[in-house]
Amino acid sequence: MRTLLMMTVLCVLAWPASAQEGPVEATDPTPKPAIIGTWIGIVDQHFSGSYPAVMEISTETEGISEYASFPCAGKLTRIRDRSGFVFEETITYTEKEPDDGGCINGYITMEVIGNEMAWTWHGAAPYEDTIALGTFYRVIDMSPPPAE
Repeated sequence: MRTLLMMTVLCVLAWPASAQEGPVEATDPTPKPAIIGTWIGIVDQHFSGSYPAVMEISTETEGISEYASFPCAGKLTRIRDRSGFVFEETITYTEKEPDDGGCINGYITMEVIGNEMAWTWHGAAPYEDTIALGTFYRVIDMSPPPAE
């Protein structure tokens, strides 16, 4: 998972600015829900500082989260969509226990506007006072369309 994060960040940072100006039109005529896709961003968490994160939303109801600097990852399950998409995050991989600085379960609200997503995270009990905020950007598939 760490490799995927690093490759994604490097690809986005290395891509020429002119290529990042707008999304490439999809070849699939069926529109996908706005939330589906890979999102990268920087999260700012009180007392923990800022760190990179990746959200891979595979369907309207599920996805995975990845925090390479901790390192840890989790499963996302959509629980409601009032005022954005709300997912429950269950940590499935962590190298440290929560009390030793490891990742904790929580709830993420995602509000998508175009290729930008406002991201708010709240810890699950007993860590309800733990909050993190971030802005994420959709990773645009810049590969050329298949040859006809």
